[in-house]
Amino acid sequence: MSTSRLVTIKQATVLRSLGFNEDTTRYAYRISSEHPFKLMYQKHIVRVAPHWRNQLVLPIPTVDEAIDWIRRKFDVVIYNTAAPWVDPVENRIKYGFRVKYCCVRHGWNYREMLERSAWSADCYAAKRTAIWISIRYILKTKKDDRRRKHRSNRKVSIRCKKS
Repeated sequence: MSTSRLVTIKQATVLRSLGFNEDTTRYAYRISSEHPFKLMYQKHIVRVAPHWRNQLVLPIPTVDEAIDWIRRKFDVVIYNTAAPWVDPVENRIKYGFRVKYCCVRHGWNYREMLERSAWSADCYAAKRTAIWISIRYILKTKKDDRRRKHRSNRKVSIRCKKS
């Protein structure tokens, strides 16, 4: 499989920080924390000990594996914006994807449209762009949740001090 179907090493690093820890057939490894990651391929899925993953080994999922994991873990769905079409100027097929948050807890009608990836002649490049959109949204919501939690803890502690 070519590297065009894989997420970038930067995306894989952010996905790992979000909790991606699944077995894949591709890994990036480094000799020490000062060295950059280098891609490594395996013919079969290799199970790597968790302590190695945290330091020197980084699982590199395919674009489709990452999209599926983001959907299962965070309820952020990446889907085709519209059917692929042929650009009359470039005479190439163009692909586009949209990112949507669907809140399972609030019911079927709670959906939030996030962004749309630009139309691209490379299907996997358009998917990687959509993955970045979803990652930015997930990181933003996590940051907002921490901020809200911090504010609510602060109000409780202030109330406790006054009594």
